[in-house]
Amino acid sequence: MSNIKIRNALEKDTKIIFKWFNEEEELKYKIKTKSKISFTEHSLWFSNILSDSKSFLWIIESKKKPVGQIRLDYIKFKHYEIDIHIDKMFRGMNIGKKALMQVEKKLSKECVIISKVKKNNLASF
Repeated sequence: MSNIKIRNALEKDTKIIFKWFNEEEELKYKIKTKSKISFTEHSLWFSNILSDSKSFLWIIESKKKPVGQIRLDYIKFKHYEIDIHIDKMFRGMNIGKKALMQVEKKLSKECVIISKVKKNNLASF
């Protein structure tokens, strides 16, 4: 799957990201959130991330279809914490790696990306 592209997340993406966020299988890998969230809670977070000029949220697409998301949360000057989610139908195809390579091209060379991964999330290691 070499035709991976990333694009800025838009308001229209709120439902797909909500769906991905609340997948039962995914909750066991989350560090900050332990249970499902409401659509109201998600919508507020989503609006905030879209308006945050220091953080980034991209939709990963294959053949113009959303297959995942990649987010950089601002920590401090040129330091970001990364979150990548790939739809379960598209895992094991190096999509996250390809999307991350595209993100790295968008950032200045001085940027630092930090990844925190739970021990049980073997695929992310």
